[in-house]
Amino acid sequence: LSSVIKGLQTLTFPPICIACEKSGHYYCSQCEAQWRASARLVDEGEIPIYSTMPYDLLSAKVVLAAKEEGIHSARHLLACSLGSSITSVLRTSEPNFNREFTGRAYREITLVPIPSRARSERVRGERFLLPIISQALKYVATESTMQVRELLIHKRKVKDQSGLTFRERSANMSGATTVSESILRVWKPTPIIVIDDVITTGSTMKSAFSALHERNLTVLAGASACASIARMRIR
Repeated sequence: LSSVIKGLQTLTFPPICIACEKSGHYYCSQCEAQWRASARLVDEGEIPIYSTMPYDLLSAKVVLAAKEEGIHSARHLLACSLGSSITSVLRTSEPNFNREFTGRAYREITLVPIPSRARSERVRGERFLLPIISQALKYVATESTMQVRELLIHKRKVKDQSGLTFRERSANMSGATTVSESILRVWKPTPIIVIDDVITTGSTMKSAFSALHERNLTVLAGASACASIARMRIR
């Protein structure tokens, strides 16, 4: 039935690329290749952060379509980029881990998504990042066991970050994130990669890193699909 409905929709609304609006496909091969490109280091702090796409008008349109409208082609492109970022983390982090610990690749890695605001989850009816991460893992080649845990939660209300200045974003996220005690009780700690869709100032990631460090958890890096153009120029 879904195939029939999709066929009828295609006759009525010919497919166009969600990113560049080229007709013929819901995402064209050229745009998909861009969103699958190798990730770049966008923050060289104590904990590195990797991202794949510059966050500009075109990528912002894709993120909005994926996040607010649930469009499958947009979510596919986000998953491609996130998969590239996770792959870059593994390529750069595992050798250091090998020398220090087991001499082998990670046995297990936990992917920890940045928590959404409660209001956003109610409006969308889902936790936006979870299906994106699940799809992204299909594009990550690794022998490690990858698990997703919603280890982070907000311990107070936070504002929507869009429209806030750098200082306002920092103040908004400062001390806002903590570790879920209920998850911690049933989870066997493994090295962590923190996941977000977009990196702008980095304040959300830093809040997450701080909360995880307070519990003496090992954080390898942060990984995102998109980052601000200024950050993409770091490397």
